Amino acid sequence: MAQIILVGGPTGIGKSRFIDSLIEQENLFLRPKSYTTRPRRSDEIRDEYEYVSFDEFETLKNNNKFVTVDEIYGNYYAMAYKSITEILQSKRIAIKEIHPKNHAKLKNILTDTISVLLLPKSLDTFWKEAEHNSQFLSSDRLARFREDQEFYNSLDPYSYPFDIVLTVDLISTPNSLKDYFLYSLVQKISTSALNLKDFDTRNQLGYDLIAEEFSDDKRITTANFHDLSLTFFKSQIEQYARRDQPVLDLGSGRGHLVPILQENFSTVVVIDISPQMLSFIKPHSSGLVKVIGSAFNLPFADQSFNFVVSSLADPFLRKEALNEVFRILVNNGVFMFNSPSKIWSDAIRQSDVYSQASTKFMHSSGLEARVYSFTYTDDELRQLIVSCGFQIEKFEVAYGRELNKYSRIISPALTQAASRLFIELDDLPILQMVTVRKKA
Repeated sequence: MAQIILVGGPTGIGKSRFIDSLIEQENLFLRPKSYTTRPRRSDEIRDEYEYVSFDEFETLKNNNKFVTVDEIYGNYYAMAYKSITEILQSKRIAIKEIHPKNHAKLKNILTDTISVLLLPKSLDTFWKEAEHNSQFLSSDRLARFREDQEFYNSLDPYSYPFDIVLTVDLISTPNSLKDYFLYSLVQKISTSALNLKDFDTRNQLGYDLIAEEFSDDKRITTANFHDLSLTFFKSQIEQYARRDQPVLDLGSGRGHLVPILQENFSTVVVIDISPQMLSFIKPHSSGLVKVIGSAFNLPFADQSFNFVVSSLADPFLRKEALNEVFRILVNNGVFMFNSPSKIWSDAIRQSDVYSQASTKFMHSSGLEARVYSFTYTDDELRQLIVSCGFQIEKFEVAYGRELNKYSRIISPALTQAASRLFIELDDLPILQMVTVRKKA
């Protein structure tokens, strides 16, 4: 679980407003109590600091009450261990404005620390506007502004220790920054930290709701995905299958791959987080085993499968799930899967930044089923696979032109994405299809 999120950025960029929006709207974040030797400012209304004298500060420091001590613009600042501990015990995440020059030091002290940097879209424009308003700044804030200019002009924001960089421009609001930050945070930190954004809970509720209507004749986009990857799965399964060994169908849904798998394996184990999805799987022969479970915590022993397959793995396509697949595969075991292309998914989900980490299905009743959907560029996906210890055997991308081989209706979600990208549907990358091997 993330212990603390550090938020840095130039004076006046909106760090406090951004954190306030998170604390007010998400029951997941709290500011830890800090101590400082600087006096309270006239416009400060939050009770986040204990204002102490230099002697009092020194006493607390000598008694090891502080995580670390920093000197900023002539005053001392420190976060209290006790406050961070209390926040973690309440199952929340501490979040605090911290000067970026101290992020690396804190990341070395506190485990699972996320570093966030807020920067203007244009530093030059930001400095010019700040100069125009400098006549209204107090002397201490003016001094901080001068030091900020020197520091941020020489900063490389895409290097260690920064994990998330948020760009602020004239149309940015605390809420829009919050939404993009939550999306980025989902990609960065472990599932256990996001109690309110729990992957399994959201996926189970969403897919249980839509299960009865999750068929190819009603979900045209999914049907197009199935069409595009059918040849890939058939050829790869026939190449690697051994009838005397069991196969795991991970995130099986309603069992799209079950007929092919039962033709090639004597035992097919299907696992899904949604009981309703599993209820629609009908065996084509004996040897089908249904398991309700999470891709992030597979209920199988180490090295128990030679072969794992997943059709549309995007609801759980993260390092945690890939590590679990790696664990249950024997040495040289094979995992094959497909996932929507990020180029397509970003284009179709562009109206809502946070929805770039999720997708939604509309039920005939009018209810919305929103589930997680993690997509990657080709390079990002390759890096993720290799970082989990796999060797890539096959990596293919299916384009819109291949839909011409099938007689199904083409989904508006595909044609609209191509239109938004100003390209022909033929040139739209739609699906990544991958086979990997667990290196011995």
